[in-house]
Amino acid sequence: MATSIILNGTSGLKLHKKPVYTTPANWTEEEFKEGIMKIEGKMKEDPKSLKGYEGEVGCKYGPLKHTFTDKQYIREITMVTGSLWTSQIHKIKHPFFVMQGECTVLSELGVSRIRAPYWGVTEPGTKRLLYIHEETVWITVHPTKKKDVNSVVDEVIAKDFDDFENFEALNSINEIKLREGE
Repeated sequence: MATSIILNGTSGLKLHKKPVYTTPANWTEEEFKEGIMKIEGKMKEDPKSLKGYEGEVGCKYGPLKHTFTDKQYIREITMVTGSLWTSQIHKIKHPFFVMQGECTVLSELGVSRIRAPYWGVTEPGTKRLLYIHEETVWITVHPTKKKDVNSVVDEVIAKDFDDFENFEALNSINEIKLREGE
């Protein structure tokens, strides 16, 4: 059962489509990919760094909640104030929602500061670097028929940018075959 508060006939909650501010990128896509992978590599070398999640529940720096519905996987992560994160490389276009908090997001498009409530769309091939100013709850919704977290991750996350490019190329070949009736 859901709970909501009605204020003067409306929920009073407006999800923002625009960030607090955005600074356009001054780098090429290749420079960004190379740079974010170097940053992630340096982060992994730090002995204080979290090197992945501790199982399906996340960790004390980013607890995870997994929900499955008909043909959807919903992933909710809570990231603590002052932490620095890199996202995975996403294979499939999907919506995301920032329900609480504030963070700065570096992507191939530039730098954006996001304050909840906020929503956006993650394009295929996206990888982000996030600095968490205030505890942030970030939710993603992924189309899938699978009901197991590890299977979903294999389906929607690329291991690296080469893996994503191979996935994209295979999908292009499959689309051509479908159009040609093979």
